[in-house]
Amino acid sequence: MDIEEQGGQLPQELIDNIVDLLSSSPTDWRTCALVSGSWVNAAQAHIFREVAFHSEPRRSNERLWSRFHETLLASPHLIRHVRHLAVDPHMLSIDTFIVVCNFPFTHLNGLIIKNIILSRRTAIALQQLLSLPTFDLVDLGCQFTQPSDVLAIWEHGSPSIKHVALLYTKTSDDPILPARPRNNTSPVQLESLNIVHMGPEPTKNWLIHALSPFDLSRLKALSSNCHAEILHWARLAPSLRTIDALEFSPRTMPPMIDLALLPSLTVLRISSFEAGASPIAIQTLSTLAPSSQIRRIVLAGLVVSENDRFWTKLDSIVADLQMDPTPIVELEIHPIHANLILPHLSRLRARKIVNLYSNIFSVP
Repeated sequence: MDIEEQGGQLPQELIDNIVDLLSSSPTDWRTCALVSGSWVNAAQAHIFREVAFHSEPRRSNERLWSRFHETLLASPHLIRHVRHLAVDPHMLSIDTFIVVCNFPFTHLNGLIIKNIILSRRTAIALQQLLSLPTFDLVDLGCQFTQPSDVLAIWEHGSPSIKHVALLYTKTSDDPILPARPRNNTSPVQLESLNIVHMGPEPTKNWLIHALSPFDLSRLKALSSNCHAEILHWARLAPSLRTIDALEFSPRTMPPMIDLALLPSLTVLRISSFEAGASPIAIQTLSTLAPSSQIRRIVLAGLVVSENDRFWTKLDSIVADLQMDPTPIVELEIHPIHANLILPHLSRLRARKIVNLYSNIFSVP
């Protein structure tokens, strides 16, 4: 029997909170939508919030999109609930992918697209999608031959975009150089950028160009496989005082990163050592000064077998910092490696400022 028929109407805020607690149970959301008219909106908001077309086999994604498309066209009030979209273009036909990109989403603010091979058609479709005024985050992984296709994506990029993650695989030697400014607006002003480039030419050519689609002057978070050179880009200079989170992967070749260039840095993440890159990582950590604002040093996925000296030196560098409070060291490593590493962090462990992220191992 309907709750409202029994005079037991709950405050809408309480109903919304109850439905929110079922955030990992689509079956329960669908059940909630049948309880009462006052439960429908909250349940539908969860049911349609995240939409993904990336599972095997490909034909299942085609059917899923067809049903989803028909549902939204028949009930357009549901479109406002769609906030996050994840697509693997390999799991859809090109024609279907283009239809997805051209759908009139009204509140979409997060986009994940992986493994796309750019062509003129797909680039223009993405251009249309990224022009939506509600976007906040874009995570894009693509392979391309024509640099013009990369630039076309951002031709009408929404000024609301603040967070961008890019993985570009370049398959030609042609430079990526913007030829003209964007048609409609000023560059997209980013707060965070995660850029990984694979291929014969560094991505920096278009990121640092005066006509780049991005404004990097107010970055707060930066991750890049360009390593130390990125901090010397002229277009990045204004943001050196505003970046508070930095991730890098040490390389065997100098230079190291001078952390003194980043006075607002609070989080440093070092990940995925190249073999033999420990000295560069140590030199980077050695640039920490007592005046540093850093509060967390995160070490992720590091090679253990050849880095015993690295861990001992790390223990000494961080423990000797004349900072209050001393930065917390967080380890994101496989539990099997923990017993090999922790003995080399005796001073940090004694001060209880080491955290190991694992479900089956805890630092005593």
